[in-house]
Amino acid sequence: MLYLLNQRLLLRGIPGRHTAIQYAIFDPATAEMTIVSVGMPGPLLLRGTGSQILQVAGIPRGLFPDVTYDLLKVQLVPGDSVLFFTDGLTDARNIEDQDFEVERLRDGCHRHAGECRIELPGHIFNVLQDFTTNCRQWDDMTAAVFHYEPPR
Repeated sequence: MLYLLNQRLLLRGIPGRHTAIQYAIFDPATAEMTIVSVGMPGPLLLRGTGSQILQVAGIPRGLFPDVTYDLLKVQLVPGDSVLFFTDGLTDARNIEDQDFEVERLRDGCHRHAGECRIELPGHIFNVLQDFTTNCRQWDDMTAAVFHYEPPR
C-alpha cells in the first residue's frame, strides 16, 4: 500500500512536497501490531504507568522512487495503548519559543494513566493548549489512540 502511495505521489509533479504517514495493522488473533512511520516521530507505547517511544522511521512519501521502509512489530498485552501523533504536536511552541517535545507529551500521558485511554487525546490537547497559550499554530496537530483489550 505504501509503495503504491509513493508511486502515485511521485506522479503529481509537485517538487519538494511530500506526505508523512503512520500506518498500523493490528492482528487480534496474535495481539501483534505492525507499524510503519514515515516523516513523523514513532508512536508512544503506553503500558501500565510507563511509556516508550517506538523507534520506527522512514523517508516521507512522494520524495524518491523505490524506497523501502522498516516495519516495527509490537506485541501488545491487555491494557496496552499506542498513541499515534503528528510532529505538529511535539513541535508546537510556547511564548518562550520552547517546543512541546515528546517528554511533555509523555508527562501528559502519565498524568492520565489511570483514566480511560479513549479520552487521552482530549487530555493531551488540553495540556498542549495550556502550553501554547497566545501562540499561533503553524502545523497540523493530530493524535489518535489504539487501546487493546481482548474480548471476554
